[in-house]
Amino acid sequence: MLFIPAFFAAVDWTPTLFFQLSLAFIAFSCVASAVYVVNDWKDYFYDLQHPNKQNKPNNISIALNKVILLSVSLLLIGFGLSFYLGTKVLIYTLIYWLINLAYTFFLKKIPLLDLLPLILGYQLRLLIGGEIANGPPSAWLISIILVISLVLLVQKRQFEVLFYLETEIILRPTIPFYVRLPLAQIIKGLYGIIALLYLSYCLFILQQDTQKWIILFTVPLVFACLYYFWKLSKVYLFKDALQLYFTNWLMMLSTFVWLLIFYIALYP
Repeated sequence: MLFIPAFFAAVDWTPTLFFQLSLAFIAFSCVASAVYVVNDWKDYFYDLQHPNKQNKPNNISIALNKVILLSVSLLLIGFGLSFYLGTKVLIYTLIYWLINLAYTFFLKKIPLLDLLPLILGYQLRLLIGGEIANGPPSAWLISIILVISLVLLVQKRQFEVLFYLETEIILRPTIPFYVRLPLAQIIKGLYGIIALLYLSYCLFILQQDTQKWIILFTVPLVFACLYYFWKLSKVYLFKDALQLYFTNWLMMLSTFVWLLIFYIALYP
């Protein structure tokens, strides 16, 4: 996410830019990990009931003082690197930390608001990458990433709802609310919105510069991948969507081809 704005802004990839984006990647990873350490400690008893977590080796509770020490150490590295990269980068990183801290202790108990941290987290990553590369993400890019993050979240809730209906085990406090929603229909609608947004984005680029006609080849590719991944997610309902994506060779190959076509179009 941090590298995406620079890629689509077709900036000059200098060693300095790559170094700064890499530092931002490390900084954000540290801050995100600092939050997850606390969140996982607080969710320990929920995780004991989770089908993908309960059988992990050494699944034992960690003392709070060790959790705090690890979290603070990661925050010092993350905020220190963010400060080095600029005031705005530090502010965006701090906002991310505060939102996720609020999620850990409050927001995860409130339906719909429990979706906020991941949605805003993706957007903040885009803003940080755009700030460093001096290439602010476009409205199209922000919109597409927003809907993709919603798909990932709703698919995750669908899995948790199905698990609850089968076992009556609640994996998160908001599950009783999501049971009442037509999640399968919402997911299908979100995939459709992604397809329309992407088509609009390609047509917009083509309107600006007809010489970039090669990106039209990505439209059927993206449509086919969306349909394939939607069907795949239905087969592997109990597998995390991101894990499913990164372990599927066809999706990885399609992503490489997609990036290559955009590289040819954006970097003449």
